[in-house]
Parts: sequence; structure tokens; C-alpha cells
Amino acid sequence: MPGKPTPMMQQYLALKREAGDALLFYRMGDFFELFFEDAKVAAGVLDIALTTRGEHDGEPVPMCGVPVHSAEGYLARLIKGGCRVAIAEQTETPEQAKERAQALEDGRGSRLRRPCLCLCLCLRLCRRHPAAPPRRRASAPRR
Repeated sequence: MPGKPTPMMQQYLALKREAGDALLFYRMGDFFELFFEDAKVAAGVLDIALTTRGEHDGEPVPMCGVPVHSAEGYLARLIKGGCRVAIAEQTETPEQAKERAQALEDGRGSRLRRPCLCLCLCLRLCRRHPAAPPRRRASAPRR
């Protein structure tokens, strides 16, 4: 019988359902990580290493990631490559995460979900980047 997904993977899967066909950039510390089919697609488009992280339903979970400090360039390349992208960004500090984890251990909390914000379609961010596709000018209305 397959084991229950970790709280992190439960949250990732819930956010992925919300993101639909967009690749989900999931913030974990100093990296945005992608899992499952998203990782395979992103690794191919970005020409970065595809690895694995743990197991899901008894199978290794494909994973790739990019550093947060250089994410804009990777996002632009994905969008230029025809991919839709969603971002799950952390909204709590490491100290808040530790406090929440301690509360759960002590039985003072019941939620295992890390606070985050899911932003879909990173087009505004990528229009500033040199690798982004050119912006189309709106044509003048015909008279």
C-alpha cells in the first residue's frame, strides 16, 4: 500500500491542481523546484539537470530546480518556449515556519499547510527580461 504524501507534497499537489496546465514553480528555500511532468518539461526547455526527490505512489518523483536569485531568466525562457508558468511563493519567514512546526509537534496546531501565494502567468515579470518574446503593439483602431 502506497504511503501518504508528505505535507509538503500534499501542498504541492493541491497547488498544482489550481495551476492546471501551467508549470508550477514551487518555492523551497533558495530554489524554485518543479516536480513530476513539470520537471521533465522544464528540464528539457531549460537544459538543466533532471533528478529525483523521494517517492510518490512507490515511484521516484522527477524534480528540477532553479535558484530564486536567477528565476526571472528561467521564467522568461520557459515562456518564450511556449510554457505557461505559475509561482507558489513563500509568505512566511523561516522563523515563522519553525514556530508553526513546533506548534504542530506540541499539538497546538492542526494545519499542515505552509502559507503561500499562487500567482499564475508570469508575463509581466518576463517582459522586462532580454530573453522574453517581443511585446506586440496594439494596432490603431480602424475607421
